[in-house]
Amino acid sequence: MNQQLCLMGLSPTMRTNIISLKHLTFHYSKQTQPDLMQQ
Repeated sequence: MNQQLCLMGLSPTMRTNIISLKHLTFHYSKQTQPDLMQQ
């Protein structure tokens, strides 16, 4: 029971981290390659 609650509490955090990571990667690629993003 406790293990299940831990996993449920962990999932949204991991999801948020993954979304943040994707956003940061997109923002970084946007800065390093502005020409590609403008097209």
